[in-house]
Amino acid sequence: MDIIERFHTALDLEAHEQDPALLPHALARTAAHVLSTEPLTAHGSSAAAELILIDPSQRLHHVPIGASTPEAATAESWQFTLGDSPCAAALDTGKPVLADEAAFRERWPLLHEQLRRHTPFRATFSLPLGRASACIGALTLYLHHPQPLLGNINTAYVVASLTHTALLEGSSACTAFEGPPSSESNALGTDPAQSSPAQSSPAQFSPAHLSPAHLSPAVTAWLDATPALRRHNVWMATGICSAALNLNAHDALALLRAYAFVHDQLVDDVADDIITGRTPIHTLQDRDHT
Repeated sequence: MDIIERFHTALDLEAHEQDPALLPHALARTAAHVLSTEPLTAHGSSAAAELILIDPSQRLHHVPIGASTPEAATAESWQFTLGDSPCAAALDTGKPVLADEAAFRERWPLLHEQLRRHTPFRATFSLPLGRASACIGALTLYLHHPQPLLGNINTAYVVASLTHTALLEGSSACTAFEGPPSSESNALGTDPAQSSPAQSSPAQFSPAHLSPAHLSPAVTAWLDATPALRRHNVWMATGICSAALNLNAHDALALLRAYAFVHDQLVDDVADDIITGRTPIHTLQDRDHT
C-alpha cells in the first residue's frame, strides 16, 4: 500500500461516522499516524501534528483548528506565543521549514527552551498548505527525536499535500470558495507549497475575518471549536489593549506576548485573563511585570 492509499485508509478510520466539524482533528491524527508508520527519524519515534488556518490579509492571525495530541496543541501555542518560529517562517517564505534541535538552538533559542520544558518534542517540520497568497494555513509535524532523516522528508510533502486537498474539500461549501484543486498534480504533488486552490483568490478562504454567512457549516464549526475560540480571544485582547493603551494592533500583540513570556504563560492564557479582568490592562506596561 503506497503513501496515498495509507493516508486515505487512515483518514477513513479516523473520520468514520464523525461530525465533519471534527475533520481537522482527524486530519492531524491521520498525518501523525502515517508519518509514525513511515518514521522521519532513525529511531522510528512517533510524530504528532497540528493544523492552523491563516487569514491571507492578516498573516499574523494563526488559528489552530486541529491537533493529534494535547502536546501538539501546546507546542503550537508556544510557537504563536513567541511569534518567531518555524511555522511562522514557513508561512512567511511559503516554503517548508525543517528545524532539528541544532537549528532550534541556533535560530529559535527561546522556543527551543519552551518546547524542552513543556513538550516532548525536539524537532519540527512546518509545511505551508497552498502557494503564496493562496496559502490557507500550515501543517506542522512535531518529532520526539532531535535529528529527522532527510531521506524520508518527501513523505511529509505528500502527506501535507493530501491534507491540504482534504481541507479544501471539507470547506468547499463556502459560498466564496470555488473548490479543491482539480488537477491530479496539485492534489497529489509532493510539494504542498506548489499546490493551490483552483480558481481561488487570496481573500476567498479567510476564516479569521469572513462573516459566518460566507462560511459553510463545517468551517464555521472549525472556528467555533475551543482551540480557535481561544485564539480568537487573543484578537479580542489585542483590540482591548490597543484601545486602552493607544497602541496599534501589532504593538498591542507584541505587548501581550512579552507579558506572556515574562510570566511563562501562553499568550492564549494571558488573553483570557485580560478579557475576564483577572489581569488589569495597566499591569501589561508595569515594569515590575514586564
